[in-house]
Amino acid sequence: MSDITYGLHFDRVIDAPRHFVCRAWTEPDRLRVWYKPDDTWSIPTAESELRVGGAYRIGLKPPGGSTFYEVGSFREVSLPDRLVYTLRFQGVHLHEPTGAEMEKYETLIAAEFQELPAERTRVIVAHEGYRTMEDRDRHQNGWPRFLDHLAKYCSAAR
Repeated sequence: MSDITYGLHFDRVIDAPRHFVCRAWTEPDRLRVWYKPDDTWSIPTAESELRVGGAYRIGLKPPGGSTFYEVGSFREVSLPDRLVYTLRFQGVHLHEPTGAEMEKYETLIAAEFQELPAERTRVIVAHEGYRTMEDRDRHQNGWPRFLDHLAKYCSAAR
């Protein structure tokens, strides 16, 4: 296996205070509302032990599909500034447009939350560790959809 990995980087300004965005990102009850690509998906379960070494598990259910899980552990919890955690899929998760099964190996996500004037927050996401360009590319359009949903949730709920 090659040591080369691929990553994605996203930057989004959310119209909500940093403490609120951090809570939305880390509290299971809030995650269940926004952590999905669009409103046709549901989140039947979200569990989190927010501490270094703690685990999380989020069940995602696509329209007409069965629930699969995103699982991982927290590597760094430096809130309200930064959160670093692993991610891998459990269960069958097929990519929407291609029908390809999503990767089963672990990747790493670093989320930074920068406080901006006027109660806004810049969210910077680095998702690293994809083993192929194809795996990385399958997530290229997913993160923006999730961040759109986060922005919508934060604007409405604050």
